[in-house]
Order: sequence, then C-alpha cells, then structure tokens
Amino acid sequence: FLAIHLAMCVCRGQDFFNWPVKRGGVIYQAGEGAKGVKRRLKAYRKHFNVPDDEDVPFVFLGSKVDLYSRDGDTQGLIDEIKAWALVMSYPLRLVVIDTLATATAGADENSGKDMSIVLANIARIADETGAAVMLVHHMNAEGKKLRGHTSVYANVDQVITVVCDEATK
Repeated sequence: FLAIHLAMCVCRGQDFFNWPVKRGGVIYQAGEGAKGVKRRLKAYRKHFNVPDDEDVPFVFLGSKVDLYSRDGDTQGLIDEIKAWALVMSYPLRLVVIDTLATATAGADENSGKDMSIVLANIARIADETGAAVMLVHHMNAEGKKLRGHTSVYANVDQVITVVCDEATK
C-alpha cells in the first residue's frame, strides 16, 4: 500500500506525508500479486476521489521480470519503460519493482555475487531511463532486517521500513 501511495503521489504531484514530490510519470512493475495491486490502485482512486478524467501518468506492468539471469529481461524492461515514457504527459520520474524477490528468481539473495548482478541491472534501469527506481522488498523471517545480502541495503539511497505497531492495531 505504501509503495502504491508513493507512486500515486508522484504521478499526481501530491505531497507524500508532507514531503514535496516532483510530479512525473510512474511505471509500476508488479511481478508479485498483480491482481491485488490492481485492486489497491482502484481502492486508492476511490479513497482519494481521483476523477476518471484526471491525467494520471501511471503505467501498470503486471508480469514478472527477470533482473538476474544473463538472458533476463533487463534490456526488454528498459525498452518498454522508454517507450511508455515517450507517451506520458509528464517526464518519467519513478520506476517501481514490486517485489525484488520476484524479479530475481534464481538468484541467491544471500550471495553478494548474485545480488551485485541484480543491483547492477537496477542501476542500469535508472541510468538508461533517467528515473529513480524503487524496490519493494521484504524483511527477514524475524522482521528485524531486510532479507538477503547486506549489499541490498548498502546500495540504495533511501529505505522506508514499514512496521506494525501492536499498540495501534
């Protein structure tokens, strides 16, 4: 929900929890739970009263991508992102990969070697499209740190951690 909210704030030019954003196009690649993401997008539009005729430069890609293997989908994804960016009413600002685990099938997420390949491909997406890339990722089973190799945490600019506050449940 938070990733969708942030993405919609960008494409609508709305502050994100009182933090200003630059309005721009968003590509949301949902390799995990595409049907659920579509329902959340519909709920967002209803909750925030987004009119059907509002210009919302948002593109939903609901199939899995492979950002790990040599013959993976990195170049194809870059090409698709660039094609969509050409028809957006605002400059492309954000690409969301939801989730990192789904986009890296076959990679050992605890291996620095494997994750360096994945992170290089993600950096390539950012470099070649000119957009920020946001990764949706999960915590480990204990819920105390990000899953996988420390390079995932070390090689990103910002991390937003979502926790459930038992006191407010």
